Amino acid sequence: MYRDPIQWACIRRKVLKEGKSERAVSKETGIDRRTIAKIIAQKNPPPRKNRTISHPKLGPHIPTIERLVAERSCTASDLAPSIKEICEHIKSSEKFAGSYNTVRDYVSLLRRNEPRQIISSDIWEHTRDTIVAADHKDATMFLRAMSHSKPPSLSRAKLEGFMRATMLYAEKTSAGPIEPSADDKARDWLHSIVVGNIPREQIIQDVGERDDLSALLTMAQSGKRLVRNRALTILAARRGISGRATNRILGINRRSYHKYLQIYKEHGIDGLLVRKPSSNWKFDSEPLKQAIFSLLHEPPSNYNINRTTWRMADFREILAKKGHPACGDVIRKITKSAGYRWRKARVVLTSNDPEYRQKLKRIQSILSSLRPNELFFSIDEFGPFAVKMKGGRSLVAPGEQRVVPQWQKSKGCIILTAALELSTNQVTHFYSKKKNTTEMIKLMDILIQKYPDRKRLYLSWDAASWHISKRLHEHIENHNREYCSGGKPQIQTAPLPSGAQFLNVIESVFSGMARAIIHNSDYGSVDEAKEAIDKYFGTRNANFAQNPRRAGKKIWGNEREPAAFSCANNCKDPHYR
Repeated sequence: MYRDPIQWACIRRKVLKEGKSERAVSKETGIDRRTIAKIIAQKNPPPRKNRTISHPKLGPHIPTIERLVAERSCTASDLAPSIKEICEHIKSSEKFAGSYNTVRDYVSLLRRNEPRQIISSDIWEHTRDTIVAADHKDATMFLRAMSHSKPPSLSRAKLEGFMRATMLYAEKTSAGPIEPSADDKARDWLHSIVVGNIPREQIIQDVGERDDLSALLTMAQSGKRLVRNRALTILAARRGISGRATNRILGINRRSYHKYLQIYKEHGIDGLLVRKPSSNWKFDSEPLKQAIFSLLHEPPSNYNINRTTWRMADFREILAKKGHPACGDVIRKITKSAGYRWRKARVVLTSNDPEYRQKLKRIQSILSSLRPNELFFSIDEFGPFAVKMKGGRSLVAPGEQRVVPQWQKSKGCIILTAALELSTNQVTHFYSKKKNTTEMIKLMDILIQKYPDRKRLYLSWDAASWHISKRLHEHIENHNREYCSGGKPQIQTAPLPSGAQFLNVIESVFSGMARAIIHNSDYGSVDEAKEAIDKYFGTRNANFAQNPRRAGKKIWGNEREPAAFSCANNCKDPHYR
């Protein structure tokens, strides 16, 4: 339960007095709306519940400790057994096997739970208004307690000390009421800033006229605790409140205090709003993501692990050996951000090819030594998909609602066969009626005619049956035999490992095209859908031809991966394929 008393009062003021909605306050403070509703329903935050603490080692010795503590509270301080003596006593006489800290914590708990006695109201009222300055060691301890309007409840030891101080002060009545300390004044001033009880004119008089004063007050009154402490630190420093007092009131250390002042001096109000991400947020680490998916794509048999027993513990152990330690929660969060839960990812994103490393190493070797007169193509098919109204978010007039029928009659079917050249980022595509070897031969012939001046063309595809058929390989061999005399480019294949379609770079281009062209569409015919797809690839190719290094984010900013091969690629989009 949220228990910050200052923020509690600030939220109630915004909703009940200023008339802001609970939704607006929730968005402003970052606190859940259900918590906001509880704050509005209760005037004060609920007290914390005391947890019951078990003492397994201390249990048999508790009666002895309680007896010694009782003797200590009734004995003069110079004769009372200390905590160290209590610990040594139960170790020597009762063979206690625990630590000194265990005994110390339990003794502190007993002292907190000592029965308390109420001071007489007559003595309290008499001494509260007649305290004078005197050099007594017990005076400072009770100055704040005696500023209350009601008599406090004190333990026996504090009661005796208070009574000694009372006897000393009751004889003198020349002084007036106690003045609040500097810390009390500073605490009241900062609290009034947060709850908005000080007029702006008074604040300007205290801290001076500043251009960013309104922004600092907004941060102090509506920001989260970190932002609020930063703003209050600046305001306290301007008013002349000491750093030690500010640290005690806000509960921050000296290093944070000076850091806030330095940030404000160098970057102003904008620097106070920036929160540096923690180094423990490993799920934002790109090297860790690359290592996780690279390992996830490999067959578990490469590490002597059965595929059916690919557990999280095994995965973490191997990942740590590779120099990237991470806990299970971080790994699950990274895989979930890619669109896969862990249990599905270890099946869908894991190849079962025993030659996975060899095939991967060959593709990486080809790409690393690719010459200007050589091209590398990533090839695949998209579809078949039906041309009909697709669901998604759309812009409609007020009062209207876009409805996508569950059952629709298809207007036709489309299969798109395409090849992506990785060095120039150009897509060559056509439409097929089926997925078979004939279409692969047709695509190969189109690429040969389109790039007749190149020496060698590398074709990379997944392990679909029509990609590895005997007829296709015979056609490639026949073409290469005619290569020397015909002057055409030589064809070589660089197949992906089986079950590793997520490494096929063109899958990422297909996912971007699906989001931009097919998702949330309603084409009237197959020709309209083809025209939109042709326009998409035409615009994409033209932009990459003019800007080969950087294409921008006009249409294809939603592609899952950049058009570059990597062993950690997740090009296949689980939502659109």
